[in-house]
Amino acid sequence: MSHSSFIIHRSSLREALESPFPLRGKGGDRGGAHKSALMLLCLALTGVAMPAAAQQYPVRPVRMIVPNAPGSTTDLLGRIVFTRMADPLGRQVVVDNRPGAGGTLGVEMGARATPDGYNLMAVAASQLTMAPHIYRKLPYDALKDFVPVGMYVLAQTALCVNGNLPARTVREFIDLAKVKPGSLNQSSAGVGSTSHLGTVMFATLAGIQSNHVPYKGGGPSVLAVTQGETQWSVPPLSAAMPHVKTGRIRCIATGGDKRSAVTPGLPTIAESGVPGFRFYGWNGVVAPRGSPLFRAGGKRGARSDGNAARPRYPLSW
Repeated sequence: MSHSSFIIHRSSLREALESPFPLRGKGGDRGGAHKSALMLLCLALTGVAMPAAAQQYPVRPVRMIVPNAPGSTTDLLGRIVFTRMADPLGRQVVVDNRPGAGGTLGVEMGARATPDGYNLMAVAASQLTMAPHIYRKLPYDALKDFVPVGMYVLAQTALCVNGNLPARTVREFIDLAKVKPGSLNQSSAGVGSTSHLGTVMFATLAGIQSNHVPYKGGGPSVLAVTQGETQWSVPPLSAAMPHVKTGRIRCIATGGDKRSAVTPGLPTIAESGVPGFRFYGWNGVVAPRGSPLFRAGGKRGARSDGNAARPRYPLSW
């Protein structure tokens, strides 16, 4: 089966988690990703291995910690999936937003949560694969403190500017930034966040100087661009689109290796004069270490407490 096929058609959860191109449809975009993500996550959750004496899982609402602010991509797309998970699970999935420090505060809470299968956490690439390389010391171990459950989105990013900024192409934006180096401000969801590294990557490859202004979450960072507090950012495309319709933000290029099916008229940053720029974000669900291990391949009873063999797929999927 080709990598462009949706993940739900794969024969097992393990194969799904090991797929190098999860949740992509034809053309490299999400297409049916929400449906596939919902089915994948419910498969994982309903396959949770509980002690024989325990009641059928779940018997009460499931808490989903979101270490990002309301309005962020992790929150917005996550709520679509989590809301629909309620029907097949038979229980409500309660979203608990805990933003701050690029998401690391909420991730720490997730790592310390009771590992009973009722505490899960929605995470982004920045918190598990980027933060360990940015912060000298983190209050959690990305490789040891969590059990991977599944990925629910691979997010297209975009170069977005304030609607009043006189730049409608990548080249015009670069030229504008070079006229007065350091005169522009870029916003992000926090130090070490996906949008932070996206803006730094763009500035480096484009050869411009800009001031980084970190915010407490993706929603506030995008809102800062709409209000003119900052002039540009590289957020997930989905987080910017509602503001594009109002004219307060202008997306001038996308960050993927191919144009987005959602905005086919927008060129990629790479084809617009910044070769080598390719930047995505991803979001998934993990559980604290010690939680009943989510079934992969039909086995029950294995736990993630270090006494049993750990799954061979990586935490970063």
